[in-house]
Amino acid sequence: MKKVLNVLICLVIFIIGYFCFFKYIMKVDYVSFGPYKFLAISSESMRPEILKGDAVIINEKKGFEKGDLVSFTLSGSENIRQITRIDGNQITVKETYLGNEQTIEAHRITGTVIQILPKIGNVFFQLTEPWTFVMVSIFVLSYFAFVYNKRV
Repeated sequence: MKKVLNVLICLVIFIIGYFCFFKYIMKVDYVSFGPYKFLAISSESMRPEILKGDAVIINEKKGFEKGDLVSFTLSGSENIRQITRIDGNQITVKETYLGNEQTIEAHRITGTVIQILPKIGNVFFQLTEPWTFVMVSIFVLSYFAFVYNKRV
């Protein structure tokens, strides 16, 4: 039982550290796992399909077609929009909330949304707050100090 608890605690610390690494060291809005990206949504631009605080899983290798939700980088941040028209290398995308359309070049598309995870983005936002990392680290260190002192 203690080994399982130790493994779970180490896993939680690894996940939080992994998320913090991407957010603070790599300075990106997402976490990568091979060809997949995990992106927490921080705006209401795709409401009602995707809400603020949701998360999406993006496949960087999957192609896209009209109607797909895609991610693309614009002004240094990841955006999610729905494709409304494909005209050669020019892709027209829109926000579902306001209906604003814009045209981007196909090479800017970084992947296709394959899964929406309601409310999971809020967990990501909390896990990547510096105070959360500090508090969890203090808890883990206290736990291991307690376990070590019991053995001595």
